[in-house]
Amino acid sequence: MSSRLDCERYPSVRPSDPNWITLTEIALLEYANKHSLSATQVPAGGISHALPSSFQDKSPNNVLVTASFGHIIPNSFLGHFEPSKRLNVHPSLLPRYRGAAPIQWTIANADTSTGVSVQRLVEKGKGIDGGDIVGSVEGIVRLLQWQS
Repeated sequence: MSSRLDCERYPSVRPSDPNWITLTEIALLEYANKHSLSATQVPAGGISHALPSSFQDKSPNNVLVTASFGHIIPNSFLGHFEPSKRLNVHPSLLPRYRGAAPIQWTIANADTSTGVSVQRLVEKGKGIDGGDIVGSVEGIVRLLQWQS
């Protein structure tokens, strides 16, 4: 697969369409294919308690990575991944804006810059975006200033 987005392979569809996928999903799928890694797309309704067949056996090689996921992952699902192999890419400089809508809160609070953090995913009940912060990168600067 090429690294450029091919519009014929990924036609534009409405988000309500069950075939809709994000650019992030496309990039991750292309990376997985390029490196002969198995990858599974999550159904639009979120993750059920059933694991994809490729993850039925708990293995130290299994890695779970989410980005702007928007669903609570069941503990029974998380349990198939070692805590150090459950990562979330979060579009803010954690711990600020833990939880939903970090980009919207950045804009609403007129922050002039932000960043991206990677954190560990923790079980339900331990807080939304409550895992340890693995790392973060600053430097995303808001170029457009709103005028009233």
